[in-house]
Amino acid sequence: MVKDLRDYLAISAERLEDINAVLLNPETRMINDFLDVVAKYGTPDEINTMAQEASQLPTLLKKVEATKPEYLEDLQWLEEQRKDEIIASGDWENLTLNYLDKVDATNRTAWALTENGLSFIAATNLHR
Repeated sequence: MVKDLRDYLAISAERLEDINAVLLNPETRMINDFLDVVAKYGTPDEINTMAQEASQLPTLLKKVEATKPEYLEDLQWLEEQRKDEIIASGDWENLTLNYLDKVDATNRTAWALTENGLSFIAATNLHR
């Protein structure tokens, strides 16, 4: 049964030629608009890199400093209190390992998707 359904997923060479004709035609407005967006915002890798950099605490603190500098001192104080409390509780190592496990799982998922020909954009801060 599954094999029979899988046969429906096959794309004939003729259909692939038709798809390529649409994708490569300089008159295809939808593709031109898409390429304009890519040119404006970058490739998925570039967007992911920018999102990663934007989510780092030093970058966020610089943004706060530029927009609401009166909050900066309080944020720095809160950060120190949080670190001291976590370290004192003995949870720092567990939290670090948990975070590293999440990063590893995310990386393995991204690798598996890419290896199987699936593209994706992992930009969590893109739509803020």
